[in-house]
Amino acid sequence: MNWIKSNRGYTIIEMTISAGLVAMVALCTSSMMVDAMRSCDTSTLQAQTDTNAVTALQKIVSDVREATSYTILANACQLELVMPTTNGDNTYNRRVPDTAHPVDYYRSDATGVIGHTGNYLWRSQNGARRIVSKNVVNITFEQDAAAPESAVKITVDTKNLVYSRRKAGTFLDVNTHLTDRVVYLRND
Repeated sequence: MNWIKSNRGYTIIEMTISAGLVAMVALCTSSMMVDAMRSCDTSTLQAQTDTNAVTALQKIVSDVREATSYTILANACQLELVMPTTNGDNTYNRRVPDTAHPVDYYRSDATGVIGHTGNYLWRSQNGARRIVSKNVVNITFEQDAAAPESAVKITVDTKNLVYSRRKAGTFLDVNTHLTDRVVYLRND
């Protein structure tokens, strides 16, 4: 008889406590996974926003370094660069500026028409336009006070929106601001 009493099963209280502990562990684990996914989404979007800003800045910097002169237009939101002339073998003749084919950088909508408002950074030369970067919400150009003829300060702001999983129906801003990059002209 003693043997039967010692081999009894689990009580309903023990089963309830066990099920509650398993549920709490599962809840904590799923909460951590959701937070990790949210963090990953935001980090990925921030990296994309940073890349948009860096790409825009690097392309402009590259062209400004090759230019012979620059002009800031449209309330400091458009930059016109005069490049050196190109020889027959596609090398620059750095002593002769090509004033007939300037390079323009400006912000516009998807059409690329100067004067339209939008979040695309465009590069235009000889009527050919191409998108340099997207999600550019602001770009400004400013003469460098130390060397106004040979240096320009460029400020680029990019922005993306990420859906907030904490507050349904809302979006969070992910921004990148690059500024005070002074670029000296090589060909002045």
